[in-house]
Amino acid sequence: MGSNTLTGGQPLAGLGRRTGAFVIDMLVFAVSIAVVFVVPTRLLSGSDSTGVAAAVAALFVVVVATGFFGYRIVLEALYGVTVGKKLLGIGVVTEGGGDVGWAAATLRNLALIADNFPAAYLLGAGLILYDDTDQRLGDMAANTYVVRV
Repeated sequence: MGSNTLTGGQPLAGLGRRTGAFVIDMLVFAVSIAVVFVVPTRLLSGSDSTGVAAAVAALFVVVVATGFFGYRIVLEALYGVTVGKKLLGIGVVTEGGGDVGWAAATLRNLALIADNFPAAYLLGAGLILYDDTDQRLGDMAANTYVVRV
């Protein structure tokens, strides 16, 4: 593992806190999806209209994909943290310790697709453990760091 601090003295978050935050964020996302889709789908399940069911299914796919990335992008661009990161006392910053902004938040989070190869965040976790600055692929691409705050 790396030096455990960012230039300027901010301590890096490390794999444990980052994984914990990711799990919390996934739970927040799952509950949100359940409230937004599962409850209405249950209410519509008695309907004889297959067109309504197909529309709900298509909308579900779009919202899940958009929400999975959008949740992280919006919260990190605006606040530097997601709910999970906030609860575990970590945040995303630039190398100088500043706010990440929209472009970096978007780039680092869209790279989650690659970080999950070959499965279950293995590439991302491996890179965090291997890299001296505890960066996953998305952090490397966006030049961001996850630090303890």
